[in-house]
Amino acid sequence: MASLLSQGAAAGERLYEGAAAANRYLRLHHMLHAAIDVENLIDVFYYEAQTLVSFDSVTFDNRHLDTHCDVGVHCRHTAHYRLFANHDFVGDLKFTRATPFTEGELNIIESLLTALALPIQDLIAGREIEQL
Repeated sequence: MASLLSQGAAAGERLYEGAAAANRYLRLHHMLHAAIDVENLIDVFYYEAQTLVSFDSVTFDNRHLDTHCDVGVHCRHTAHYRLFANHDFVGDLKFTRATPFTEGELNIIESLLTALALPIQDLIAGREIEQL
């Protein structure tokens, strides 16, 4: 009986952790869509994503639009991504930290990138319209 209770408690904790992570992801999603420029967006992403996975810095670069954002302190271990939204290249992202990323952490980062791609694309499109 005690074993069943502890299994039930463990399942309840996993469910709570899953719900809490989903709430943090939704919060991140809403905050990213409220960003006023790419620099602000990367800054918000850096601080909010830290609640889901630990990293020391994030760098965003889009050379075609002369956009570069760097938040945090660079460390040795990196994870690099080319970010696309609707088949359009929106930029390169690099995450760093002092210890290697695990596969599970990389999966979390990759899922967070889905929340980041469209807001970046929207801000880039807005910047291009302003330059016309």
